[in-house]
Amino acid sequence: MCVGCGEDIETIEHMLFYCPAAQVVWKLAPVKWEGIAELQCNFWRWWDAVMQSAREVQGLDRIQLTVNILWQVWKARNKMTFQTERVDAKLIVDKAQREWLEYEAENETTGQSDTTSGENGQSQQKWEPPKEGVIRINIDAALSAKMVRTGFGIIARNWRGEIVKAKGITARRRGEATTEEALAIRCALEMARSTGWTTIEVQSDCKYVVNLINSGNV
Repeated sequence: MCVGCGEDIETIEHMLFYCPAAQVVWKLAPVKWEGIAELQCNFWRWWDAVMQSAREVQGLDRIQLTVNILWQVWKARNKMTFQTERVDAKLIVDKAQREWLEYEAENETTGQSDTTSGENGQSQQKWEPPKEGVIRINIDAALSAKMVRTGFGIIARNWRGEIVKAKGITARRRGEATTEEALAIRCALEMARSTGWTTIEVQSDCKYVVNLINSGNV
């Protein structure tokens, strides 16, 4: 069931485009894709059409901002699912724009791979593209003991930073953080196998699970 509007079935297309909350976001968004709106019933056909604009003037800028909007819609949906907290559509659009501008500013700075932030001077890593020919898959798991729900998101990018596949899965069960992270990694590997990718990198922010996998500890 869609947590935003109560529809019985929540598909990726409904969540990103057809849910009333998502429609408000796209109305406020500064980037428009009216010419391919009829393709929104199939996310991957729509995304292929979006990618065709890469060679146009400011085409990459429009794609990158679109990616940020999709990401913020996804995170807002998770916030509603796990914390029962609704995020205003304007805040979603503003955050997407702000993060995109920050990304652009980072790209203009050469020779720096890390940024220092906060009073503690902690190093905060940014996403960097893998070597040419490599698909990098980032995963993130979340769980809510209060609502007895688990979920994780998977996003795959190529060495140009373009999103080539994405997936989100939720379940109604009590989970453990390490278990859910391991399941997300396994799902990412299954995605790579089914798609035919042979050169991949899988990134997780759960050091404990990564160390167990790298040490061969099942």
